[in-house]
Amino acid sequence: MARESRFQRAWRDTRISIPRELGVACIAGFLAWLLLPEDQAMEELTAIGIAVIAAVVIWPCAEFAWNCLRAPLRIAHDQISHLEDQKIALQAQINDLPKLNIDTWTLLTVDQQNELFKLLSDSNHHSIYIASSGSEGRELANTFHDVFSRLQWPVQRGVGFMDAQGCEGLALTPCDEPAPSLQSAIESATDFTVDVFQVSREQAGYDFDTMLIIGAKPWRAANT
Repeated sequence: MARESRFQRAWRDTRISIPRELGVACIAGFLAWLLLPEDQAMEELTAIGIAVIAAVVIWPCAEFAWNCLRAPLRIAHDQISHLEDQKIALQAQINDLPKLNIDTWTLLTVDQQNELFKLLSDSNHHSIYIASSGSEGRELANTFHDVFSRLQWPVQRGVGFMDAQGCEGLALTPCDEPAPSLQSAIESATDFTVDVFQVSREQAGYDFDTMLIIGAKPWRAANT
């Protein structure tokens, strides 16, 4: 949008109607000369001339002066309207962008924690390492940590970012016990799906029994 000066805007708003006013004056003068006596016709022509001067010169000059005074407000109003139009166009472009359905983890409810505790209460004690990614993953890890602590299982918490980097969803590793039993218990007590990485304890070389990995929540996941 090109920026107008005050005088450019005032000139644009001033109604210039010289051809129309002159046309009307010429017709009125011709009729007066044709229909009226000579002395009365001269008076009428003089009056018409004064009216033409007022209409063509005095009134436009007065209107131009008034428009100069209010031009800054008119320019500001136009700029605001232009910005509003840009905002509407930008919002339409944003609405046309594809929507990403990015889910975030929800915490285990008290009932889910109690059910998981019940399912694992008869199991042998196992050492658990919990790795999580992101703030939601860390909060979910806290609820699992509470259950394992109630079971009196030794629990370690990793810094999370390196251990769970690039992972998606919930996973257990290595594939030896208690991973299969823990997978079944978690899936029975919650709506989560848990993968088990097919890596043996000998291959992994961990000094704990099982690692629970809480990666990024899968997009468009159906569970809560």
